[in-house]
Amino acid sequence: MAERERTYRDDISDFLYDAEQQVARGLGFKDILDYSDARPRALGYDNPHRGEGDAARHLLLAGRLQQRYGNLAEIILSGHEYGSNILQGQDRASREQDILNNDFGRGLGRTNKTTEDLEAAVVAAMKRGRGVVLPEDPA
Repeated sequence: MAERERTYRDDISDFLYDAEQQVARGLGFKDILDYSDARPRALGYDNPHRGEGDAARHLLLAGRLQQRYGNLAEIILSGHEYGSNILQGQDRASREQDILNNDFGRGLGRTNKTTEDLEAAVVAAMKRGRGVVLPEDPA
């Protein structure tokens, strides 16, 4: 299969991803980004974009940001969802899924004070169907 040609949207997406990583480093939450990208797979959720893996990633990310930064987590998460994701061309359903999971994840972060408790709450919530899940992208 031939590789598709890069577009200006690819360049914007790469630039915004790099900018977000720099902001996360500068503000001290790059470790949470790395954790939330890797941990869902260790908990048994495979797909990091759409599907249960995406929901778990957002629940963990939002919960950990809430634990560390309190209500500033909402600002951090909103900046990403309403800023860079729109500029990167994220579809509306995916953005709404992310926002709902971020809101729920922040609530889990408020009521679960340790990472271990948060993870247990995320797994329990996912088993009960509480995470908002879109169908996975077709392969």
